[in-house]
Parts: sequence; structure tokens; C-alpha cells
Amino acid sequence: MRKFTATLSTAALIALGTVPTFASATPVVMGFEGVTADSDQIVPVTPYAEGGYTLTNTNRGDFNDGIFGKNASNSNGSATFVFCAYDSTCFGGTSIKLTGGAPFTLKSIDVGNWETGGPAGTLELIGSVLGGGTVTAVLDTGDAWATRLLSGFDNLLSVEFRGHTAYAVAIDNLVLDLSPSRVPEPGSLALAALALAGLGLSARRRIG
Repeated sequence: MRKFTATLSTAALIALGTVPTFASATPVVMGFEGVTADSDQIVPVTPYAEGGYTLTNTNRGDFNDGIFGKNASNSNGSATFVFCAYDSTCFGGTSIKLTGGAPFTLKSIDVGNWETGGPAGTLELIGSVLGGGTVTAVLDTGDAWATRLLSGFDNLLSVEFRGHTAYAVAIDNLVLDLSPSRVPEPGSLALAALALAGLGLSARRRIG
């Protein structure tokens, strides 16, 4: 019996000290589909909401943002979100802010230039992290669309997008997920309950 309670005590330490981390929802892909006809654009289109996330124009000019159909401009074959580069002559540059209802993770994003044959540029991402601090990334943009995987963009309150050099920047297929939370799974809860029972039994034996 002493060996059994010792085993339970060990299990208690393991169960209470190890709580698995897991995402609380399936990823959302912000893809801008079904908003406009293939050959048309919608301007302005912010704030734009999809899947619980919102894009907001932080300093609107005459022409700062729009969703373009798959037959418009430098398309990747589907609708895309386009905004003037932060430091371009595109009717006053802008930045776009992404927010969600809870801390989130930005896993990847598709990036390209809106203007075919225009100058290559960059897309600067500035993530505001829960608890303070920022995380940043700079992604190249050009005529060729590319999927950029991101690292460290977790527990975000918001992400600001700033295009540079290019006339306008196009983005698509933002893969977003709620940030992992330290919530015990049912199996871990059961193990913890069993382990606590073992600790209680062990304590009673010592008192007796």
C-alpha cells in the first residue's frame, strides 16, 4: 500500500506540473472571396471582417484599400486585399491593422505587388504582443506571389501592415488561429484528480 501511495504522489507532481498547451479553435483563412465580382474592385472596404478578425485602415486617404477580383491587376487567381504602400505616391500611403476578438497567431500570409511590372518592395509586419512588446518581420513583394510562413507571431493583440517602395501591396490567405491556452485536457484532469487523491491518502497515513 505504501508503494501504491508513493506512486500516486509521484503522479500528482507530474499531473500538476504538466498541463498541455493546445489551440482552442481551428485556423481561419482570411481569403476575401465573394465580396466583389472577378473583374471589379470595392473601395473603400475597411473595416473588413472575416472569421472573427478585422482589417482596419489606420490613416485613410483618397484611395487606400480595396478588394480586387481574380481578373484584376496582378492577381494570384483569387480575390485579394490591396492597399497603398506606406511611403508611396498612391494617393497617400496607409497602414492596415489586423485585430481579433482574443489573442491570436498569424501563421502565414500570401504577398504580392498590386501593380504588375512595378518596383519590387517589402511588406513590414509589426505585431503587438499580449503583455507588452512587439514582433516584426519584413517580407519581399514583387510580381510573383509567394506564401510567407511566419515565426513568433503568437499571442498577438494586433498586427500592423506597412508596404514600402512598391506602389501598392496585395495580400491574401492570412492563416489565423487563436493562440494556444494552457487549459488541461479531460485526460489530464482525470490524472490530476487521481494523483490528488493519492496525495490525500498518503497524508492521512502519515497522520495516523
